[in-house]
Amino acid sequence: MTTRTLGQQDHLLKIAVRANGIFCASSGAIALALAEPFSSLLGIAGVSLIGSLGAAAFFRILGAVLLVYGVGIFMLSRQESIPVPAAVAIIALDVGWTAISWWIILAGVWPLSTAGAFVVGGLADIVLIFGLVQAWGLRQMLRSA
Repeated sequence: MTTRTLGQQDHLLKIAVRANGIFCASSGAIALALAEPFSSLLGIAGVSLIGSLGAAAFFRILGAVLLVYGVGIFMLSRQESIPVPAAVAIIALDVGWTAISWWIILAGVWPLSTAGAFVVGGLADIVLIFGLVQAWGLRQMLRSA
């Protein structure tokens, strides 16, 4: 089975993936550097989020993952073409991030402060916008191919 790629026609997709990569990597670096203050802003400093993993430790791990992922998709966007399965995976991860973020807020999974709910919701909405623009770019490119 061959992987379908798109060349010159995937301009919007490449720009959106590149911007997403920059956003993810910079968010990851911020989470790594400011895990404690970020936990306090969200209202969950000292709270165990997953098992006995505290908020600051969680955000350090998440920050490292986001940093690596962001650099990875940024590098992918610099290639001549983005493989369609990779674009679909990136879009799916953005949608998943958004859904989980809003579930955390609406279901009260974590005891977020009001500011924390706005931050998590705002970041989720930004990620959703990346996903939508990437999906639009992918659709345009598939239609012109």
